[in-house]
Amino acid sequence: MARRPRSERPERTRHPRVLTMGNSPTGTSETVDDEEEEQEPSVHPNQTEVEDHDTSEGETTVAPPNDGGGAGGAGAAAGAAAGAGAAPVPTGGETEAPDEDEPEEESEVPEPYESPDPSDSPEPPEDCEHPDDSTDEEEDEEQEQKEAEITVHTDPWDATGWGNEPDLRRLQKIFGGNLTVEYNPLPPRTIDEWDSTIEMPTVDDLDLPESTTESYRALIAAQRQGLAREYLRRLRIAALSDGRDIEDEYILIELAEETGLDTDQLRADMANIDVPEPSGEMPRIEAMIGDLPHSWVGNIESGRIFARMVGENVQPEPTGRSIPQFVMEYEPVATTEVAETFELDRNQAVAELRQSENTVPRDPGVEAFWVTV
Repeated sequence: MARRPRSERPERTRHPRVLTMGNSPTGTSETVDDEEEEQEPSVHPNQTEVEDHDTSEGETTVAPPNDGGGAGGAGAAAGAAAGAGAAPVPTGGETEAPDEDEPEEESEVPEPYESPDPSDSPEPPEDCEHPDDSTDEEEDEEQEQKEAEITVHTDPWDATGWGNEPDLRRLQKIFGGNLTVEYNPLPPRTIDEWDSTIEMPTVDDLDLPESTTESYRALIAAQRQGLAREYLRRLRIAALSDGRDIEDEYILIELAEETGLDTDQLRADMANIDVPEPSGEMPRIEAMIGDLPHSWVGNIESGRIFARMVGENVQPEPTGRSIPQFVMEYEPVATTEVAETFELDRNQAVAELRQSENTVPRDPGVEAFWVTV
């Protein structure tokens, strides 16, 4: 290729070049003038693009791709001569040798989106109220605890019901306020036979009444004064244990007075009570244990009812009542009731009752019933 005369070439600004070790014969850096012929701008080995620089007035030099043909040879020669030299800068600029140790900026590549980690979430302020899970669990446990209610459908002549009293007393001592025992008077009935095998005190030869109408009237009248349970107990002891005729109004009034009832009011109420027709309804026990109904006819066992109540989440709540306190609440109290309620045999129960200064036999010399003094 013919070279143009120097006078026809456009003026160019000369820049010193820096030769690094390896390109200088002496192994040191030296500065030389640019060669007279036009050369393509050198490109750093790690640089993929050369910015345009204004080297003359109104003229821009752009570096072509350094990837082939004869231009590759010229580019290689220029690279050897320039080493790690800087690219041309505009006229009037300062020449500065690049820092080979400084890496070029790389374009940022967006990272793939990741869902936020819950553990990295900002924590709420300290004064923010947090729900107390333990409190909720305690409330749930309290709500799950249930109660039981036992209803005894009976009358004073119900010998089986009289025999179930020790078991009911024991359950009441174990479950305390979680168990309620109520008594519902049976309508008048005719009694043909009775259970003489119960462990509670009974007479050997019981004279059964033709009808229970009068004792029914008296018991309903006592309900109106709030002493039906206490009066029922007095009537049972008189009829079943002492062999007295509780269908006699005189005896009914006498026992009412011992119970603490207003006898005048009792007489007035008895005269105004409507007596239902006999229905053949028999004594029984019905219970609502938790949310489930239960029913028993005949003798019951406190152990089985206990297991059922605990199974329905009715929790024991022992009353802690002592033997003298127990006697005071239910007197007269049978020795059998004390033994069953406090898990003693009969001899142990008698010994405990004798040792108490507040309890004595109801009948001197007969340790069947106990009262307080």
